[in-house]
Amino acid sequence: MTSSSKARNSTANKINIKTDNLVVASLQDTSSSKSKSSGGNIGVSGNGLDSVGINASKGEANRAMVDQQTSITGTNLNIKARDTKITGDHRCGNQNDDGNTTDKLTLKTDTLTVANIQDSDESKDSQSQHWLWRKLDHHWHEF
Repeated sequence: MTSSSKARNSTANKINIKTDNLVVASLQDTSSSKSKSSGGNIGVSGNGLDSVGINASKGEANRAMVDQQTSITGTNLNIKARDTKITGDHRCGNQNDDGNTTDKLTLKTDTLTVANIQDSDESKDSQSQHWLWRKLDHHWHEF
């Protein structure tokens, strides 16, 4: 028998869990986005046309974060498992405002495996602007 709690929150005054395999795992919320834009520009002054150019930009963002950790909370928690695996952020028991656990937690297990989840939040942006022609000293110059 296997008991699993993935990205869930279990709350009760008294919780008794007896299982062969206990898995408590937080899951990452993921998102990604891409953007592109391009355009042109024309510069005009009292002397007429002064410049012609183009511009472009692009961006990309990727995020993988545990936004809500998995938890098992109650005033009296009794957990007995042959194999226990805890992955990512997790919380067992209630905590007061000082961060101290206020409940009774008993965990009996033959093997305990704990693994971290690596959160990531990356973004990349690039922009470019190029003058095609520009009027300098009353003469047009190509770039």
